[in-house]
Amino acid sequence: MLEESILDEGVRDPIVVWAGHGTIVDGHNRYNIATENEISYEIREMEFSDEDAVIEWILRNQLARRNLTDYSRGELILRLETIEAAKARERMLAGVADPSAERQQGRTSEILGEKVQISPRQMAKIKVISEQASDEDKQALRNGESKIEPVYQKVKPKKENPKPKMTGVEITIRWLTTNTYEKFRCSDETGEEIKNLLSEEE
Repeated sequence: MLEESILDEGVRDPIVVWAGHGTIVDGHNRYNIATENEISYEIREMEFSDEDAVIEWILRNQLARRNLTDYSRGELILRLETIEAAKARERMLAGVADPSAERQQGRTSEILGEKVQISPRQMAKIKVISEQASDEDKQALRNGESKIEPVYQKVKPKKENPKPKMTGVEITIRWLTTNTYEKFRCSDETGEEIKNLLSEEE
């Protein structure tokens, strides 16, 4: 579809290149199609401080694309969150931490999620899936062949079985050493056993 568009209308969007490095940052497919078909294209050079800055720009640029599934957007957000956390650590080690930036860093996934209409709850599920799901399930989510909720239900951490509540039998014990009585509640089965033992001793 992209190739047909370029053959019919030419390359509408410029090829973004890292200035001074000649590295294509955005537009690899447009570049390949245009080169193979000898079609002219525009180049836009951008300045970046380092490779990490390039990666961050690429991720944010991809996040704005409409053809991504929610899971794919969530993966991009998680990668951006990792980058922001690394930058925060570098600032801290350098002794130049910015309090306002540190407050924002902890909310990276929430802030970016809001921009692409992914709730914090959905982001939490995407994070679990990214850590626990199989490659096949994750690829199906990226392709739009599966949905987040059923995959999350399959891989989410299992809750521990709650301890059974003690039910209805109340036992009264008389302590011979102190001549006092004490009441406690136990399960029906245990209560019956204690009653039997007490009746045998009588």
